[in-house]
Amino acid sequence: MRCFDLVTEEGTLNNATYPAAVGRGPIGPAWLTGSLVAECLSQMLDRDLELGRNVQATCCGTWDTAVIAGLDQRGEQPVPFLNIIMEPMAGGYGARPHADGIDTGGLFCIPMGRIPDVEMTEFLYPVLTLWRREEPDSGGPGRHRGGVGASVAITPHGTSLPMGLVLASAGKAVAQNAGLSGGHPGNSGLDVVARRSRVAELLAAGTVPSTLAEVSDTCEIGQNYASSYLAPGEVFAMTWQGGGGYGDPLYRDPAAVAADLREEKITAAAARDVYGVVLDGGEIDAAATAAERDHGRAARRARSSVTGEPGTKVDAATGRRLDDNLVEVSEDGRTVIACRHCGERLGEPAALRLGVHEGPSTDAGPQMLADPADYVDAPVVFRQYSCPGCWTAVYSAVVPADHVDHVGGVAAR
Repeated sequence: MRCFDLVTEEGTLNNATYPAAVGRGPIGPAWLTGSLVAECLSQMLDRDLELGRNVQATCCGTWDTAVIAGLDQRGEQPVPFLNIIMEPMAGGYGARPHADGIDTGGLFCIPMGRIPDVEMTEFLYPVLTLWRREEPDSGGPGRHRGGVGASVAITPHGTSLPMGLVLASAGKAVAQNAGLSGGHPGNSGLDVVARRSRVAELLAAGTVPSTLAEVSDTCEIGQNYASSYLAPGEVFAMTWQGGGGYGDPLYRDPAAVAADLREEKITAAAARDVYGVVLDGGEIDAAATAAERDHGRAARRARSSVTGEPGTKVDAATGRRLDDNLVEVSEDGRTVIACRHCGERLGEPAALRLGVHEGPSTDAGPQMLADPADYVDAPVVFRQYSCPGCWTAVYSAVVPADHVDHVGGVAAR
């Protein structure tokens, strides 16, 4: 795409006025601005099938910074070391109207970034990597799934001294990898230090742990910005973000859901509870899946509130595409918005009639790893807007409760 300038109001976080702090400007407000611009452009381009090739939900929404530093005792003389954990370079990419996002494909704004070699990390620094893996369910659910993110866990190795641990990131209370056209956001990030760990005993017994529950009963949640420590025998685990989904998850091809489950991109719970797909011995139960998806839409109807008079039906086939779910139709010289699935007339652009649900962030799916209350005092909700005719999700997001939405380019709250 052609380059363009972003001009923001002076005095804001995006264009700070001296002497405001700007130390994390490139990976804080600037990253969010880039994601917002990409989301805006994608919604504009989604109206055109040809230009829609460039549409993409938000990718991994931030850089999850973790720095360890201390003294390396493995040589004849202790030497200082400092290591920025670079594994979050393998973020998940956002889904597209025609394809899933790329799993651990990288970072949208760092196209040449790569993750380090595990063996080289262990050679250079006094740490042992317990696991580095893609995390199931981390990609945002949708008709097309967001690319999954991943996690890494390390423990001090070959040293008897604690090392410093500095954390600096966002995307914990509110996921910053938004979906498009009803697609859910990808996972929230999560950093954890396992204190009073059993890792030394497990390794001595020949067992390499693969979960935090195996190594400790005392897990300390890492804050967005914190200075802490990691002592010998303790474990630091970080999970970074995948990409947002595209389209309503209940429209995803059941065969794609079954394939995701086989490849451990999602869990069995997500297959049924989020995508509405019922599998029997790995095979799709078509009748049970149809019933489960009807149940999911009925649940949306039961939990949502709708204001205004019931809408009439229009011929959606004559409408002009807005996105995966909405079309605009000319009606007596006026433009009205309708559902492209059932033809429900949703209203004029300035005021859409939609079903609205607000619930805990975990309503978005199992990818919501972090409890927002661990990070912020303000309430955070999963907000979903649905067509009141067929209960297709047209917008799904995890947002602060006082957030004002603009759905399909129009104010909807």
